Amino acid sequence: MNPLTLKLYQAWADAVAAGDVTNQFVAPQDDSAGRWQAGDRILYGIRLDDSGFAFYAKNLDQAQAIDGAVEERTIGEAGYICQYNGYRALRPGLKRSPPGPQPPLSAQVSDCRFFCTDPQQPLSLLRRRPLMQLRLDHYLWQAYYNAAPIEKAGHFLWLPVHPTRPAVLPHFPQMLTLGFLQDAIALFRQLDRTIVFFNGLGAGASVNHIHLQSAFHAHPVALEQAALRPLAQVTVLADYLTPGMVFTAEATAEEVFAWVQRLQHQGIPHSLVMVGDRIVLFPRDINHEVVAEFPSDRPGAPAFWGKLLTANHTTFTSVTPARLRQAFNKMGLDEDRFIALVTSP
Repeated sequence: MNPLTLKLYQAWADAVAAGDVTNQFVAPQDDSAGRWQAGDRILYGIRLDDSGFAFYAKNLDQAQAIDGAVEERTIGEAGYICQYNGYRALRPGLKRSPPGPQPPLSAQVSDCRFFCTDPQQPLSLLRRRPLMQLRLDHYLWQAYYNAAPIEKAGHFLWLPVHPTRPAVLPHFPQMLTLGFLQDAIALFRQLDRTIVFFNGLGAGASVNHIHLQSAFHAHPVALEQAALRPLAQVTVLADYLTPGMVFTAEATAEEVFAWVQRLQHQGIPHSLVMVGDRIVLFPRDINHEVVAEFPSDRPGAPAFWGKLLTANHTTFTSVTPARLRQAFNKMGLDEDRFIALVTSP
């Protein structure tokens, strides 16, 4: 790891050791495995044990530890991973949703799920100690631990803060501008062994407040191994689960943003993944933000790089390579629209 990366993950380790990477949730619904009931207060986070970092939770109202709510397995031959994380069902605002497009996330500060102006809320980012501060080309960014982490060795939220008052979180909408994208690519280039990603509105975002995310890159992921097909205007993924536009890690932000802007102008939701030597932009189908194959989940960027996250154990046990393809054929832009997008002048 380079020095900046070492500093970031040391800050994570220190915070875990101090008991900081934990939050109290109020269960929004009964757990299918009976570990909590709607309204129970649940303490959830990461701790250190004899094996290193570990997920843990405790039902405060029942005064008992909650075990066995995180499992992983490989799906198929391409290294695709499915992670069952029952704790993520505790996130506020999540519920079983009918397949199809979902109600838009409010852009109002008063509705922000980061509670970016209200430190009285238990899950407010203002109550979390920033783990790192980094000045990039356009904004000063702070890294916070994710309240429902997907990677126990490090999962961060990156938010721009006021340059002279870092406790102030300006409430920009969750939409990429050229400046945000330039900073995102700069962050990716400065961190090794790290996946940097962005969930757009209608493409897995659960908060309408600008933020990037990063996660520890422990093992090669399916997206890194996918074959590529150069076209006249852009390189695309070949025979992957879903279409995507691929740029090298050295690509300029202007080159990538030209495609982001095209998607924005056409109202096409999108996810962005930066991993290894690739920057990949995934256009999404707004009509399939939630699919019947994953009824309790709203897959974001991790699913597109090769790690499906589900809070539904039935989904975890029943997913197959064929079921994955069936779902991604809906979630990604269909082939005809994608070809028209990448070949039109």
